[in-house]
Amino acid sequence: MKRKKGIAGVVVLVLLASLILQANPVMAAEGDVAINATNFPDANFRNFVKQYDTNGDNILQQSERDTVKRMDAGKKEIASLVGIEYFSKLTSLLCYDNQLQTLDVSNNTELGSLICGNNQLEELDVSRNLELCSLYCHDNQLWSLDVSRNTELTALACSNNHITSLDVRQNTKLELLSCTRNHLSFLDLSRNNNLLTDYVFIYGQTLHFPIYSMWAGGKYQAHIAANSDDNPANISGVRLSDGSPLPASASYDADSGILTIDPDEKIDEITFDYDVHSPPFPDLRMDVTAEVSCGFDVNIAHIDGNGTVQADKTSGIDPGETVTLTITPAAGYELDYLWVADCFSGEVTVTNNQFVMPESYVNVAVGFREKGSGPHIAVFRAGTKTEYTAGETVALAARAEGGTPPYKYEFYVIRSNGARVILRNYAIANTYNWKPVTPDTYTVGVNAKDANGKIANMERTVKVNSATADPLRIAVFRAGTKTEYSPGETVALAARAEGGMPSYQYQFYIIRSNGTRVILRDYAIGNTYNWKPVTPDTYKVGVSARDANGKTVKQEKTVTVTSPLVVAVFRAGTKTVYTAGETVALAARGEGGLPPYQYQFYVIRSNGTRVILRNYATGNTYNWKPVTPDTYKVGVSIRDTAGTVRNQEKTVTVTSPLVVAVFRAGTKTEYTAGETVALAARGEGGLPSYQYQFYVYRSNGTRVILRDYALSNVYNWKPVTPDTYKVCVAIKDSNGKVVTAAVFVTVN
Repeated sequence: MKRKKGIAGVVVLVLLASLILQANPVMAAEGDVAINATNFPDANFRNFVKQYDTNGDNILQQSERDTVKRMDAGKKEIASLVGIEYFSKLTSLLCYDNQLQTLDVSNNTELGSLICGNNQLEELDVSRNLELCSLYCHDNQLWSLDVSRNTELTALACSNNHITSLDVRQNTKLELLSCTRNHLSFLDLSRNNNLLTDYVFIYGQTLHFPIYSMWAGGKYQAHIAANSDDNPANISGVRLSDGSPLPASASYDADSGILTIDPDEKIDEITFDYDVHSPPFPDLRMDVTAEVSCGFDVNIAHIDGNGTVQADKTSGIDPGETVTLTITPAAGYELDYLWVADCFSGEVTVTNNQFVMPESYVNVAVGFREKGSGPHIAVFRAGTKTEYTAGETVALAARAEGGTPPYKYEFYVIRSNGARVILRNYAIANTYNWKPVTPDTYTVGVNAKDANGKIANMERTVKVNSATADPLRIAVFRAGTKTEYSPGETVALAARAEGGMPSYQYQFYIIRSNGTRVILRDYAIGNTYNWKPVTPDTYKVGVSARDANGKTVKQEKTVTVTSPLVVAVFRAGTKTVYTAGETVALAARGEGGLPPYQYQFYVIRSNGTRVILRNYATGNTYNWKPVTPDTYKVGVSIRDTAGTVRNQEKTVTVTSPLVVAVFRAGTKTEYTAGETVALAARGEGGLPSYQYQFYVYRSNGTRVILRDYALSNVYNWKPVTPDTYKVCVAIKDSNGKVVTAAVFVTVN
């Protein structure tokens, strides 16, 4: 029995040791990765990577992981790819058709191809994947995508996301681009010269926010260009979203980018075409659809819970329309106050629960009080604004309701130091004109007393400024920290107004070099705005500050937006193969950088010899006549005023002139009628392949084609009529050039 117990103890110890080893597989050599829930939290991905555990020890050694170059984890119902970072030698990762919400490939720096479409990714960082050539991240939930550092990209597919901005100007090797059905309002393809026909898909963009319109001159104005790249020249084809033309009552001004809409024929949605400036496809446009917001809203901003208020119109209301409020107190309650104000905090006059819609949205505040609790102040106005100048009249007016009429009104003010001053004691008149003389912040109030002596009270705050106050001015205006920016770079605008009558509202705008004025953001309380210019130009960047009295003052600064120097156009004639002595017309055009530009043209022979055709000069064309057959690299160097140089090259093949190298008409000069004359020819030079035409001239000048152009260079001719013939061959190369040769043959 004792022996049996000892054996049992050993078995228990062995089992315990086994369990400990299984529970702690991470006890491995440094650099090894255990296949467990810690390193690979997703069970499906954990099972998937087991195929790379070649020795079956449930541990991925460094050597095992480094051999994995391509991983196809598509359609595996994987929700997390945590653990992918251990495969640092991956060059191709396929993880499409899964349930991924996040993807971290920052450690997979050797990736050349990433295919992660059809997931639920909301963000994707590929800034460290500098070797990336192909990125397919379509059908996700991406709101942004930064590929500015992925300069090796040749294929980018990011369709069916929520992307609002896409910058591919650094991706000059792109051959395929698919970004359809996103929220793009502009796209610059001016540097993507390698895009291929049938591999560019940019259609079906929809703005994720409406284009808000302003009221001007009895009509709505929607600034289409301001919701794109601020350049009206890039926008065309403005139409209704169903493809039909704009109604006759609407008009689009191509110079300002403003769509004017008649309030009687509002437009809900438009589509416009955006010029992406693609060198390979100059007619390529991106269609953008956007909702247009016309009219203003009524916002029920405050109800105390003891009743309800409803407006018969709540949205899309035109200025001048009448809005009717239905106010329903709860049982045992009655209306205490009703306050209607526009977005500039100005009171809107309400008569019999109706008001006329101003040129902005409206806030409605309603309060209720218990019945029988005495009178209440239904209306109390302290003028029409909140700030006044000393000596200026503030018209006070009140109206009491409830309790037991008639009412008497007392008006008073309370200084900032607490001193209370009665402006007028109780009287029947419900108005009083107050002319403050001392600058201060006042609490202006009214007491309404009914026939039973019950009193209701309401107060407002009024600021009185000195009559000699500083005039309105812009104390600070900054347009970033420098005067020159690159397209897409943020220019932080900030301003601060002083003087006048606070509070202030700020409008930011730009003026293009052609005089076009674009409002970046209309008047609002915020005194900062981030502007991202996309079109190179010299801009006047300005701010207009408006005080509470409606006075305005503006200030402007000059900002230059330049794009990096690029070779926008380089042509080496109209074909790739020329004959020696033929003129090759070279032409180039630089863009960006700091004009003006100088151009140098050169060639590089197949043996590496570099020959300057023309040194730097302002002329951007040159006619080159090569005399030596060879395969040349024909190039241009463009240098801007700052000394920056950009090159571009094209391959041109120069062949020797087309010649008839051989032409034989049999082996003799005289034949008998009916005898076969074997014609044979061979072309050289020019641009193969060649076609051959054989024909003869009779002694009377008659020309007879024996066989029209064909690839065969031989023909058997059986003359039947005795005569002296001029037997000819015409050789035509692929450029359409023709050379001829002839021999004389006598037929007896």
